Amino acid sequence: MNTRRICPKCGTTLNDDALCPACLLSGAIPADSEATVKLTGANALAKGAALPSMFPFDFGGYRVLGLLGRGGMGAVYEAEQINTGRRVALKVLGHGMDSEEMRKRFLREGRLAAAVSHPNSIYIFGTEEIEGSPVIVMEIAGGGTLKDELKRRGPLPVKDAVDAMLQIIAGLEAAHAGGVLHRDVKPANCFIAPDGTAKVGDFGLSVSTLARTDTQLTASGMMLGTPSFAPPEQLRGDELDVRADIYSVGATLYTLLTGKAPFEGENAVRVVAAVLDKAPRPVTEFRKDVPKGLAEVIERCMAKKREARLAGYAALRDALLPFSSAVPEPAPLGLRFLAGFVDDLIADLPWLALAAVLSVEFENRFLSQRSLETFLPWLGVWMGYQAYFVITEGLWGAGIGKALCGLRVIRPQGQAPGLWRAFLRVLTFDLFAMSTLLPLLLTSGAEYAELIETGGYFSKWWFWLNFAGWCCLFSTMRRSNGFAAVQDLLSGTRVVRRAKAATRPKPEIADEALDEVPADSERIGPFVVVKPLGDGWLLGHDAALRRRVWIQRGGTAPTEARREVARAGRLRWLAGTAEWNAYAAPDGQLLSSFEPQTQPWAAVRFWLADLADELSAAEKDGTLPATLEVGNVWITREGRAVLLDGWEPPAQNAAPCASAQSFLDAVTRHALDPKTPPLHARDTLKKLAAGAFERLSFAAGNLHSLLGKPAAISVRRRAASLLLVPLMLLLGLVLVQFSLRVEGERSDEKWHGLYPDLPPLSQVLHLWTVSETDQPSLWAWRPNAAVVQAAQIHVAGHYRASLADLLSAPGHENPEVPLSEDERVILRTLFAVQPEPTPEQLASADKLIQTELPKFLEEERRRFLTSWFDGLRNILLAVALVQLLSLLVVGITPGQKVFGFAVLNKRGDRAGRLRMLGRWFLGWGPFLLAFVIIEMTKAFHTPFTTEKIVKVSAFLLVWLLGLIAAIIRPSQGLHDEQAKTWLVPR
Repeated sequence: MNTRRICPKCGTTLNDDALCPACLLSGAIPADSEATVKLTGANALAKGAALPSMFPFDFGGYRVLGLLGRGGMGAVYEAEQINTGRRVALKVLGHGMDSEEMRKRFLREGRLAAAVSHPNSIYIFGTEEIEGSPVIVMEIAGGGTLKDELKRRGPLPVKDAVDAMLQIIAGLEAAHAGGVLHRDVKPANCFIAPDGTAKVGDFGLSVSTLARTDTQLTASGMMLGTPSFAPPEQLRGDELDVRADIYSVGATLYTLLTGKAPFEGENAVRVVAAVLDKAPRPVTEFRKDVPKGLAEVIERCMAKKREARLAGYAALRDALLPFSSAVPEPAPLGLRFLAGFVDDLIADLPWLALAAVLSVEFENRFLSQRSLETFLPWLGVWMGYQAYFVITEGLWGAGIGKALCGLRVIRPQGQAPGLWRAFLRVLTFDLFAMSTLLPLLLTSGAEYAELIETGGYFSKWWFWLNFAGWCCLFSTMRRSNGFAAVQDLLSGTRVVRRAKAATRPKPEIADEALDEVPADSERIGPFVVVKPLGDGWLLGHDAALRRRVWIQRGGTAPTEARREVARAGRLRWLAGTAEWNAYAAPDGQLLSSFEPQTQPWAAVRFWLADLADELSAAEKDGTLPATLEVGNVWITREGRAVLLDGWEPPAQNAAPCASAQSFLDAVTRHALDPKTPPLHARDTLKKLAAGAFERLSFAAGNLHSLLGKPAAISVRRRAASLLLVPLMLLLGLVLVQFSLRVEGERSDEKWHGLYPDLPPLSQVLHLWTVSETDQPSLWAWRPNAAVVQAAQIHVAGHYRASLADLLSAPGHENPEVPLSEDERVILRTLFAVQPEPTPEQLASADKLIQTELPKFLEEERRRFLTSWFDGLRNILLAVALVQLLSLLVVGITPGQKVFGFAVLNKRGDRAGRLRMLGRWFLGWGPFLLAFVIIEMTKAFHTPFTTEKIVKVSAFLLVWLLGLIAAIIRPSQGLHDEQAKTWLVPR
């Protein structure tokens, strides 16, 4: 017969041969203490034996199976709930820390962790006090921790490490959205579920963002955090924000890649000093295979000054995605060529401007003169052009054009190419594109100059060889190789869409008022009943964790497999007996509570993926609900879909679906706005409706693939499609105008040096040609026949003799006499028809020119702004006509093709050609009407009255408002609204 005795540590009554479970779990009994040997028997354990040899044993309603780990506030054990068989983890507060303050802190950990319900966060089932010890009952991650993973495998492969941290970031982001900072992110607090999912846990140091300066010390003054992974401001006791956790994420990723903590020392004091004062050794010193870009992300995360770190989890996720296992999408060909055009123009721009200022065509001058003096400037310009691509793509993966179009140049590991690969890439491109240079060098300089002047260059075989060489660059493009061109293959690079994580939209759900807990409420287990919900269901309140629960009294008891479900797609079973069962009550509302067919594809695609994942998993473990109905889908505030079993209090009876695929189709038909799904999603949705997928896992995989593709047209993308080409053409116009202005001023100066007593010939010729050809109805200065005649006499009388030899031979050029080819043609024609004037005629003509030319030049300066509007008008008119021609021929505009847009009608089908033409006219009509009014005024020489000005201004204003509306409402601008069309990604 056993005798009874008292535990010398905590006073619990024990059998004489028993070990006190509360003291054992809390660590109050050391493994090698005399008390342990005495209580377990002299021969039970050798002195110094480890505690795990004492397992299993019972503790409250749990059978403790083993030690999982110890931390600053206690220990965590693997346990089995005796009455249900559910495996859980028990975190027990250490006896050495069992004070009132530490109990409050310990329970606050459970409360904060319970506030985070996310697939990448350890779930908290509840808190209890067992035999006097506070206990947190939580989900067990059967795969151990990332620290354990490092011990098993050593430093992780780059993609594995990044994938794990992306999941940890998702859990931390959910915590931060709930107002929780973790403050102790490290490999030991990142857990691995049996299916490989990474989860963040151990919120022992977490604080609400409303109390960020909470102390981090134990009662004995020991630091609870881990200095190697803590940011400097945390070690200094400063106020913390999300960037503190971002620092720890970077430090954790550092450790996963190197197998070492960022800072190491003989003791905590040295480690803290190193964190405060020193930078960690670069990751690349330990691992040469770590991409430089990834090392830079880690370095930025671990910056000493928080202002230098990434500002939030979204930015961190986007920075890490290129180095994950996610396969980047190849760049669409049209978008790639547009980006290349923009980059090429920007790379050429400074050298074109320099050529305009110097009035030098570097390549033509070199090929015409073939001297070292002309070769070196041309070589410098060519190297400057190369430098733009080498620097921008080598260091950052994209120039301005590719950045605007959302593209990047990457290596297979996801990082930017680097300077050497970028140089090889652009050199390959130039060698192919400049394939005619060698044949041209075999011709003489004079022959080349004549070909350029006469235009014969474009009829020669080497021009077409150049064009063929350029085409050969892209002849290797195949879908199977990611549309890699020759320069991509030789440099080991690819052009892809910039990786960006899809953001789960949060639905608009009204805030739900918290129910007051009556003072005399009934208690069921650890829960307080708030109010009945009907059909045996009660709304309960977990006072310790401050969260709502649904309590089922009687009714359908969950199976063992259902109780074990720990997926985000189902309600968590928390606790229960034969008389009742409690489930976590999610926030949000039923899907059927939303207005039908009002939800955008950006949200519904996540709901379908969530439900497909849950259905596929439930099919495997036998936990599928008895019936699948739209009324049994719950949407949380975070935008996640939860499948109800059908017997929960809010579930609504509806027509049951015959299969999982028909259920997903029913959810789609109820929720989805039919105008919003992109073309790439419609085939999958049609297959769901037809039940065409052989397996549910195939359907889930197809739905998940849609998450990485554009769900809607962004403002930035729509703006680029509307503005990029006109702006590039306008930039070219600016460059041409600038070049002409600089060249004209230089020519006038040179002409004044040759003929100091005469006005520049170019100005007189311009006066003459404008007076003859332009309609001056809008001018303040009006030419007449006398001015035209005077200009002809002035030119013939002063320049016939001096310019006769220069004009007699085609191709003959005198660099001291600045004449363009057009001016030569005008002079030859004039000299052929204009007789030699008498001195009196010449004097009279000179006098009139001296009077009228300043008036004309002043008018020209006033008209300079008008010429810019004329240029912009012509650019827009060209864009409109190209769109119209494209619609007539192929039924789609170039911009829609390049940027991947599709236009749908009100039924959700692709818009027909007639509707597309109507949409085009609604968009361009106001602009075209303004253009017609202006041109008719010029053609009929009628005054530009106030009425016409008002009409033109009104039409242009309407057109401009339509353009702005099309940008800020990218899916349906004003003209789309009138045409009853919508834009979606193709």
